[in-house]
Amino acid sequence: MQLWQQIFIALTLGLVLGIVLNQTGNADFAAGFKPLGDLFIRGIKMLIVPLIFVSLVAGVASLQDLATMGRLSAKTFALYLATTAVAISIGLALATVFKPGVGAVLGSARAVDAKDAPTITDTILGLVPTNPVEALANGNVLQIIVFAILFGIAIVLAGDVANPLKRFFDSAAEVVYRLTSIIISFAPYGVFALMTWVSGTYGLDLLAPLAKVIAMVYLGCAVHAVVVYGG
Repeated sequence: MQLWQQIFIALTLGLVLGIVLNQTGNADFAAGFKPLGDLFIRGIKMLIVPLIFVSLVAGVASLQDLATMGRLSAKTFALYLATTAVAISIGLALATVFKPGVGAVLGSARAVDAKDAPTITDTILGLVPTNPVEALANGNVLQIIVFAILFGIAIVLAGDVANPLKRFFDSAAEVVYRLTSIIISFAPYGVFALMTWVSGTYGLDLLAPLAKVIAMVYLGCAVHAVVVYGG
């Protein structure tokens, strides 16, 4: 059975079990599933920084043509910033038109004061980390991308002496890819646990508006994949 089929079955079973627990007054029992779901989410978050860093370093270090690397770096930055801007625009447009989440009442929800947008100069300066270790620790994706690309370029410029380091990152990338496969294989269990907790704790009153949110997320992802990436 393919992974997406396992996830769909787990989501359905978690939804049914959670609603049953909620309707029978066993919300506390449903809450007991949350740690299992949180464990899966933490595993996903664990992968983000090493996956970005080692894969970019290994990819850039595998290129031998400096002109190609220069064009690739520029295209990488441009593509990342452009697709991110488009993704944000799609999300804001869908939220404005369809207003998903209206009617959902979360006890922990509170108003948040929006911060002023940084200037273009501050944004550009913020791309370069003053402390790469801090950027890795804080999960600053843009700074990690910049450092990884520069690090990969430096490996190429260093020549044969950097071959052991290049082989290290090639091996590290393969290991991280395998680790990613291991974590993702636990997705059905994480989805089952999270769905049981959500539906068992909040019941149908929250699930109806939440279903609209989920539908908008899938619609936004579909538009982004088909129109933006497809285009």
